[in-house]
Amino acid sequence: MNGFDYNPRLVRHPLDFERRTLLNAKATIKFNPSKDDPWFEVVKMIGAYYAVQTIGMLKAIKS
Repeated sequence: MNGFDYNPRLVRHPLDFERRTLLNAKATIKFNPSKDDPWFEVVKMIGAYYAVQTIGMLKAIKS
């Protein structure tokens, strides 16, 4: 084991969501250079949307 206090266990949590609003939107992205995360350029933005929704986590399923 490396870096864990105990053996890792994979658990899947299904989601339940209720979407109330979904609209196309205009957006821009600007990244500032950082020594910890060197990404600073968006090559091609595909799209953006605005959503209002309620998301809940259901009972876990063991994998």
